[in-house]
Amino acid sequence: MAIYTEEARQRTKEMNEMRFMYEESPQYEQGYVMSEIIERFRKVVEHTKRPIEFHSDNFFNTLKRTELIQVLYFEIYHLVRMMHEIPVKYDAEEEFTKKEKKKPTKQELYDTKKSIEEMQKRREREKRKRRKLNAKLREAFDRGMALSKYGKKRDPYNKWWPVDYGWEIDHWW
Repeated sequence: MAIYTEEARQRTKEMNEMRFMYEESPQYEQGYVMSEIIERFRKVVEHTKRPIEFHSDNFFNTLKRTELIQVLYFEIYHLVRMMHEIPVKYDAEEEFTKKEKKKPTKQELYDTKKSIEEMQKRREREKRKRRKLNAKLREAFDRGMALSKYGKKRDPYNKWWPVDYGWEIDHWW
């Protein structure tokens, strides 16, 4: 048991060093503020989506929920404003203002340009496909076949009688 506690202390010490290294950084602070914003937004959605239990308390519940949502809105507003101030706060510290910028090589520039052109061609192809599909749907809608994107399936008229298939009215089965 003593070995286990000693190993746990060692691991905790290593994790604390990592935590202290990353805790005072703009990324950590922005992540924390973002999690708070998401939590408050989740509460707003929860209050707006909850069904009314009794119609007799409708007015009071609506008033109470509106006030709660307003308080949460102001908290979210404040946190978003804080989020915009975090980079400004850390720009003064030398550790976070250093940004490594290296000039890209000609090959990297060429590869980037080529990949952008390929993405643009792919987008154009997808756009054309979407346009064609929308035109087909529009035509189908104009013909009154809007329920199915391929149009109504029409069965061919059957000109044969069941008698022709070997079934007779007078036949005793």
